[in-house]
Parts: sequence; C-alpha cells; structure tokens
Amino acid sequence: MAETAITEVAVPVAKWTMKKLWQELGYMFCYKSNIGDLNEQVQQLRHKKDGIELEEKFAREASMIIDGQVFDWLVKAGEQIKEKETTFSEETVAARAACCNGWLPNLKGRFSLGRNAKKMTLAVDQLLTKDIGIIAHPEMWNSNPQSTLISRKPTSMKVPAPQEHQTMKNHLHLRGKIFFLIQEDQQLAK
Repeated sequence: MAETAITEVAVPVAKWTMKKLWQELGYMFCYKSNIGDLNEQVQQLRHKKDGIELEEKFAREASMIIDGQVFDWLVKAGEQIKEKETTFSEETVAARAACCNGWLPNLKGRFSLGRNAKKMTLAVDQLLTKDIGIIAHPEMWNSNPQSTLISRKPTSMKVPAPQEHQTMKNHLHLRGKIFFLIQEDQQLAK
C-alpha cells in the first residue's frame, strides 16, 4: 500500500522534473535552431507587415479612415523586428555563445540565447496569427466614389486588364455609394 502511494507521487514528479530538465538543456544545446526558427518567423512577419503597409497606403490615398488596431499591430511588428535585429545579430550571437576568445562554449550565454529566441518566436507567432480584420473604413462625409472596405481576408491578387479597369472603377464607385446609403439608413433608423 505504501509502495503504490509512493510510486503514484514519485513517478509524476520524476516525469515533470525530467521534462523541465530536457527543456532547459534544449535551450542550451539547440540555441542555433531556435535562432533559425526565429529568423524564419521574423521574415514572415516582415512580409505580412509590408503587405499591410501597402494596403494602409492604398486606403490613405483613397481618403479612408484607418482602423486603430492596424496602427497598434504595425507598431508591435516593427518593435519585434527591431528587437530581433539588435538582440540576435551575428556579432552578438557569436560573442555570447563562446568565451575565452572562442575557445570554450559559454553555456550560460547559449542558454540565454536559446530561451530568448524561443520566447521571441512565440511572440512573433502570435502577431502572425492575429487577424487584423478590416484595415480601413470609408469616411462618412467623403464624396470619393472609391471608398470601400479593405479586408484582410486572403484573396488572389490579379492585375486587371485595361478594359477591366474601367469596369472595376465603376464597381468600386457603386459599392462605395451603396455602403454610404446603408450607413445613412442605419443612422436614420436610430
């Protein structure tokens, strides 16, 4: 009876201890792969940030109101990219990973690099998976016929042919007018 009680307590504690130990050792010995994963995630973040900035620029040119979440997301993405560039530059990593002029590995530095890279990778992943939703809204008093909603839903990018451009321009004009009339109708109903 006592033996089973001891094993029921000792086995989970031992498993938890070994799991934490391997995780900590993984930071130290796999710091290069953690930094590589971070580099890939930051590259994806740069691409997403560039795309959102282009959509924001288009919305500004169309005199639309940019959603506040977009500004917050762009600031956070910029901070993460800048932090990665300063913290994990090649010179910094090389200096922190070795000691005694590169003759010996700096285990504490490698552990710190691996753990920080893993934490930053999770933070960048959260930014990548965050759905921004609608980038901009048309202005209520705007008479610009191209005022439309810009959505962050994935779409295929197609460059319109010259004859399609006029059709698309008319479509955007009608869409803007319809959206404006719906908003006016909703305000009158209140």
